[in-house]
Amino acid sequence: MTRYVLTRILWFIPTLWVITMLVFFIGHSSPNPPNLGCPTAESRSSLQQILDCEQRAMHTLGLDKPVFYLALRTQAEADSFSLITQKGVRDAYTSLLRSYGNWTEIDAFYQTKQALVSEVYQLPRPANAQEQEVQDGWKEAAVFLLNSGDPAEIEGFITRLQADSLPERLQPLLSKVEANWQAVQQTATPWKNYLPSLRWYGLDNQYHNWLGGLFKGDFGLSYRDKSPVIGHIAPRLGRTMLFASLSLLLAYGLGLVVGVWSGRFRDTWRDKGSGFLSYVLVSIPDFWFATLLILLFAAGLITQWFDVSYNIYASSFIEYLKTMTLPVLAYGYGAFAFLSRMMRNNMLETMEQDYIRTARAKGLNERQVVWRHALKNALMPFITLLGAALPALIGGSVVLERIFGISGLGSVVFNTTLNKDFPMILAVVVLSASLTLLGYLVSDLLYVWINPRVRLGKSHD
Repeated sequence: MTRYVLTRILWFIPTLWVITMLVFFIGHSSPNPPNLGCPTAESRSSLQQILDCEQRAMHTLGLDKPVFYLALRTQAEADSFSLITQKGVRDAYTSLLRSYGNWTEIDAFYQTKQALVSEVYQLPRPANAQEQEVQDGWKEAAVFLLNSGDPAEIEGFITRLQADSLPERLQPLLSKVEANWQAVQQTATPWKNYLPSLRWYGLDNQYHNWLGGLFKGDFGLSYRDKSPVIGHIAPRLGRTMLFASLSLLLAYGLGLVVGVWSGRFRDTWRDKGSGFLSYVLVSIPDFWFATLLILLFAAGLITQWFDVSYNIYASSFIEYLKTMTLPVLAYGYGAFAFLSRMMRNNMLETMEQDYIRTARAKGLNERQVVWRHALKNALMPFITLLGAALPALIGGSVVLERIFGISGLGSVVFNTTLNKDFPMILAVVVLSASLTLLGYLVSDLLYVWINPRVRLGKSHD
């Protein structure tokens, strides 16, 4: 037993490594850039302020380093290409690289375009509406020029800016943009897009730094506010696991009893009544059931004994009971309905086995047949679900947490997904994977405890 447990724990390490690497690269291959908490183009901030904020955030979060130990790129693509976060800018670079393949000239062209846009947006506000309209036209053309990767569009925007008579102090910059664009066209090397280039970056990369921090219990910094991820997860994880574990114990305990009871009294009113109740509970949405519980037992339709929302400052057992009962019932009712029907079907199948007939032929009463002989074998599929149920301890429920005012992990996962806060999502995935592996280990050990004939890690002829 000890050897088997140690072997499984050792297997956890490469399994978790593969899972984290897959999730890490799926997240980094997203076409949408991460939300770094910087001002957007719709805000009043200037383009230079946005870019400076993004550079500071990327340095703080370590995003200015290579993603992995090595990368397979084309010869036309520079290492700094992966540091471009704005989708429009990235698309423009990609389009020009495919057409011309000369990164140095393309990057110089883009930098002059960016400088031109910054200068246009820093022009003083005109005194009359007609001049303001002209200046807005310059801004529009400059921004379109900045984000365009189509050669015909670029030629058109440059021509438009030249025809619109930009202020004299911007003319040298516009001439430099045109000169750099000509350099891009004259030094084109599109064939570099077809030549692969394998590049080695060493240990100072994003994945290595994140993996090293993981072994220290450090999940990195949140993209949103640059604070440690563990500080967001730890206080909410305890609340979510408390409610989920209590509801899981309730669902497994009641599901076991009701399932055995239904299987023992097959096709009687007890069996049909429990089956009807299970089908009704499975069909009810969790938000509707939670609202019904509040109306009946907290809002006064039947009683007001229970609290409407969760109170973390409850000072006595009675107060905890009032504040936790309704959320636990709302969390666990669906699992109870499913598990009770599953246990009932397992019992019916087990009660048809030959050894059950033998036990009855020996003169054992029905209670001994059910609880001493049938139950152990009927529990085997029941236990298997534990491996999948444990990750639910940190999954939480966004809807139920909102209804009962629980500051749990479910709402955090929902918000971080919307905000593309990748370190937070990756931390939750690691926790879920760890609990899944732990759940299957517990399931295997329970197999041996329930049925000693099972020998872990050994094969039989």
